[in-house]
Amino acid sequence: MDIKKLILQESEASEANPDERVQRHTTIVRGHDRTKVLSVRLNDNEVSELTEQANRLGIPLSTYVRHLLVQGLAARDEASPADLAREIGAKVDQLVSALDARQSPHDQ
Repeated sequence: MDIKKLILQESEASEANPDERVQRHTTIVRGHDRTKVLSVRLNDNEVSELTEQANRLGIPLSTYVRHLLVQGLAARDEASPADLAREIGAKVDQLVSALDARQSPHDQ
């Protein structure tokens, strides 16, 4: 059997049965320190789009979502001070606009 096909089958079986008990003879080896589970609520369209992208890449959905999260965190860490200043400025402008919209006509 082709190793890639075997890995794909095992991956799909694992994703389909996340609560299955680990067999006594199984050794659990993790090459990372990921011990936390994050539960996120998504609507049907979001899940469908994520699943479609993961399938297109040939990877499990959880792997794809983790990739997106890590990529987003890395992009945030790589932002320059000027980028961060622009982002903060935009947020301040949004806040000022929201506060201006809340003022009544007799307050002006």
